[in-house]
Amino acid sequence: MRIAVKITKNLDKNPESSFGIEMARQFDSMVKLLYGPKYEPLIHKTWDQGYKKGLHLETQPNMTPDVIAWVDKALNTFYNKT
Repeated sequence: MRIAVKITKNLDKNPESSFGIEMARQFDSMVKLLYGPKYEPLIHKTWDQGYKKGLHLETQPNMTPDVIAWVDKALNTFYNKT
């Protein structure tokens, strides 16, 4: 199941919970595989300046503003714990 769909079905769960951290880990791994090590510095810039501003909605409609906000909280928790 796609990560965005899993998250959409579980938006009621705390993004700082073990489930949220696991989704953040999977999301982080997926993005790193997509960009590769050469472009890893662009990951956070793309997230902050693209996804969080809604610039992706035409190409990735499952990544709604609610999903983005949830993932952002989960990623912050994940990065602070690793």
